[in-house]
Amino acid sequence: MFEKKPHLNIIDCYNVMVKHGPQGVSKEDLVLMKSLIITTDWIAGDAAASKMLNIETERIEYIPIAHKMGLGNMNLESLNIRRIKM
Repeated sequence: MFEKKPHLNIIDCYNVMVKHGPQGVSKEDLVLMKSLIITTDWIAGDAAASKMLNIETERIEYIPIAHKMGLGNMNLESLNIRRIKM
């Protein structure tokens, strides 16, 4: 499927648009999370982002599909996750 798998995935979760995407209508469409997800597994990164937004990972169709295809791991409990506060 991939010629080369990404080595590093960075998800900017600083100011997250939660409705009316991709441009938004007003500042009320944004949630200030001040977070950054850095991972070598893009499926785990998207699963973590969905969890931060209180969205069930299974509701995002491509995540379970990619997990079943072996493209990444959506089971966050099985991963070594480190949280760093700055």
